[in-house]
Amino acid sequence: LQKFAERKSVACSFKNIQKMGEKIELTKELAIDCEFVRGLAGEREISLLARVSIVNANGKCIMDKFVKPTQKVVNYCTFVSGIRPCDLINADPFDKVQCEVAKIIDGRILVGHALDNDLLVLKLTHPQKLIRDTSDYLPLQFICRNSLGRRPALKTLAKEVLGINIQQGEHNSVIDAKTTMQIYNIYKKQWEASLFLK
Repeated sequence: LQKFAERKSVACSFKNIQKMGEKIELTKELAIDCEFVRGLAGEREISLLARVSIVNANGKCIMDKFVKPTQKVVNYCTFVSGIRPCDLINADPFDKVQCEVAKIIDGRILVGHALDNDLLVLKLTHPQKLIRDTSDYLPLQFICRNSLGRRPALKTLAKEVLGINIQQGEHNSVIDAKTTMQIYNIYKKQWEASLFLK
């Protein structure tokens, strides 16, 4: 796992889900989801990491942290991200969280939806052979009746595959990570078999 060379709960009462002293298994597969805010890099608007959540193969939360953005925030995108200014006041610094995430996911299968976006804001790379992206998996595109190459929304997959409604308003990265893991677990056998045959 390497950093890119050129880039190194919704409410304010948020608390880490993992309880003090509680050990949660780091399984072979982990699902990740991030929430973004918008910041400025010079005169250009960019996405900045504001929250990251990781769950194991059983849907247990391993990490759920707010992250202090590395640039000035110009838009919290609260209606989607669920992030509010008060959430980031005592948030952990980006470098610390980035390092923690890198250690947790190192050598493990990483499950997610549009993972390229999450890895981009984390400024991390992950081996392609260890990535399981529900937005790119062709059988899921067929289920959602999408044209090949057109990514289905996670909200759509949740409804079509799991029969549940998510992202009705503000997003929750823990729920989204759990949802992608549930979807992966349903397709795991055939997904892994298809990769083995390549």
